[in-house]
Amino acid sequence: MCYVRSKVPQQILQDTGKQFSREGWSNLGKVRIDVVKKTARELLERYPDKFTTDFEENKQLVVQLVNTQTKWMQNRIAGYVTSLKHLEEKRKAVATATPEEASA
Repeated sequence: MCYVRSKVPQQILQDTGKQFSREGWSNLGKVRIDVVKKTARELLERYPDKFTTDFEENKQLVVQLVNTQTKWMQNRIAGYVTSLKHLEEKRKAVATATPEEASA
């Protein structure tokens, strides 16, 4: 899918809260299919301590824990698990930051 930047009026962008830059839509995420999201979240619920922020380790765990038929699906699930672990670490870092560090 391709977004044509020149045809998007600035008023629409302001109304929807979307930011637009030369690089494109800055606040849109990657598109992932529901099976990948559901499987990754379920794996993180069942095995929260096994997964890390390292994609290669997560890929090996996904191969062991999930019966997928394609390598593409294994990599997508492992990548999404890795992304979720990165987000989890960022949230923990923000939560543990003291007010002086946050204002600096």
